[in-house]
Amino acid sequence: MPQLHNLNISSLNTETNNGIKSEIPTNIELNGSNFSPSIRVWIGATPTETIFCSSERLNCSIPFLNLICSDLGFNTETAILANSNNGNEKLDVPILLVREEDSVVFPTSLSFTYSLTG
Repeated sequence: MPQLHNLNISSLNTETNNGIKSEIPTNIELNGSNFSPSIRVWIGATPTETIFCSSERLNCSIPFLNLICSDLGFNTETAILANSNNGNEKLDVPILLVREEDSVVFPTSLSFTYSLTG
């Protein structure tokens, strides 16, 4: 059974185009055990581009916030409004490991946090 022990997140980059700030996906290095080439990393309900490095390391790209929200059934503006009403400017999304050949989901105790401030 694959297990995720920790992760290293490269810095989140932002891009401003015509006054509109947008996120540029960055990468996560995931360290654990029992990884295989058939394991894919999901951020919430969104599959990521996953690269198998070894039985102890995976790399994946972080999806844009609007895709995460869409896959969870709401839009970015709704997420910002709901969280700002609670005094929270962040959205924590669980990191899951999924074995592709049989779609078995292996939950982890780790999450990725999106900033909802503009």
